[in-house]
Amino acid sequence: MQLVPSSSIRAWTAVGASKTPSGISTVCPHCGERGVFTLSNAQDDIHRLAVASSAKCPGCSKLVRFWAVRAERSPKSDERNPEAVYMYPPAKNHYPASEFQSDIPQALQNAFISTIDAYNSRNYAATAVCARRTLEGIFKYLVPEEKRNVSLMRLIEYVKSDTDLAAPLTSLSHAIRDGGNLGAHFDMEKEPDQVLAKHMVELLDYLISYLYVLPKEIKNLEESLGKNA
Repeated sequence: MQLVPSSSIRAWTAVGASKTPSGISTVCPHCGERGVFTLSNAQDDIHRLAVASSAKCPGCSKLVRFWAVRAERSPKSDERNPEAVYMYPPAKNHYPASEFQSDIPQALQNAFISTIDAYNSRNYAATAVCARRTLEGIFKYLVPEEKRNVSLMRLIEYVKSDTDLAAPLTSLSHAIRDGGNLGAHFDMEKEPDQVLAKHMVELLDYLISYLYVLPKEIKNLEESLGKNA
């Protein structure tokens, strides 16, 4: 089963009080091509709180199944309706979409989603370019506005000097930058492949978690420990 991010859902319909997608943009698990799947034959399984649908790939015509899972039998609003949408079979080498915390800038979220979409579409050169763009966004949000209009290398150095950025994290950032340069410039002998592209997406995920998610989790833990002291 593969989680379908809400950003991939293009249209909705209703089966009784239950919302379910009627159009989903995703990569076909059979042929690997991206397309908009038109869902049909929606059936509500009230015992398992899920609406099951199916769709044929617009490219290869093979069948893909979808489930919209909700939190209660008869939803009274759109909240948690559905709770999540899944597809089967999962796409090969699929990278799952991230669930972002509210304090992560929207522009940065969009840039990372574009990177994941490029990877899942098997466009590895575009993945490298998008990864570099996302990395640039990460570091621009970490420096004052008057320092943002510089090269990515300078941005990394600014953050390194002003922030407690561990040495491995600095190396990680430069590695993503170099990979992005590889995707942005034509080279007959060097071309981003699936392995390199996946590493770049994973490292971006780690970097965002380290800079945005981990500090908040540490603060929550400290507050919890303080209450129980």
